[in-house]
Parts: sequence; C-alpha cells; structure tokens
Amino acid sequence: MQPRKTTDRNREIFFRFKAGATVERLAEQYGLTIQRIRALLIDERHRHDVSPEHFYRARRGAGMLN
Repeated sequence: MQPRKTTDRNREIFFRFKAGATVERLAEQYGLTIQRIRALLIDERHRHDVSPEHFYRARRGAGMLN
C-alpha cells in the first residue's frame, strides 16, 4: 500500500523540523497554521516511537529519530 500524499508531506515536515527548520517557517512553506504544524509534529513523533509500519521501524533501528 502506497502512503498517501499527506503522509509523505507530514514525514517531510517532520524531518525538515528535525533538521532545524522552525515551526513558523514550515507553516509558511506548506500553507498550514502554526498550530497544525505543531499537531503534525506531535503525531509524527508518536508514529516514530510506536508505529509498526516498516517505514518507522527501519528508522528506529537505524537511529534516525534523534
């Protein structure tokens, strides 16, 4: 099953944030509110911590979350 377009966007936002992008800048770039970006980051962090999906399991094992 292919990830939805929104799923890809959310993952990209999360990794850009981890790379140093600010919440404000991400909101501007993606046309979302600051509150939505924050909620998305919380959700993605949770997925990275507990999701059984291969995408997240592989990153947990490779130490790519911190």
